Amino acid sequence: AEGYVIGSCIKHIPIAGRDITYFIQQLLREREVGIPPEQSLETAKAIKEKYCYICPDIVKEFAKYDGDPRKWIKQYTGINAINKTKFVIDVGYERFLGPEIFFHPE
Repeated sequence: AEGYVIGSCIKHIPIAGRDITYFIQQLLREREVGIPPEQSLETAKAIKEKYCYICPDIVKEFAKYDGDPRKWIKQYTGINAINKTKFVIDVGYERFLGPEIFFHPE
């Protein structure tokens, strides 16, 4: 293409940060990790902002987490807004699966 834009190769996908937040929220709900329902969205947003990253090879990333979970799984501590009690959840695959929807939105 020698510096020219190939219009047929450009894709517009309407995905934003909130979609990553919703996806992380869904992953956490599926794992049933004990997040108070009223804190679910805020927790997913905090996890996205603190722990998420892009990985070059998703298969290797799964193997890395499965091989040494203590090294890669982080803990998130939140406070229930209603009764002010602390809750702690493990954050594992969500760290790299959340941003993956930018590259594989299906």
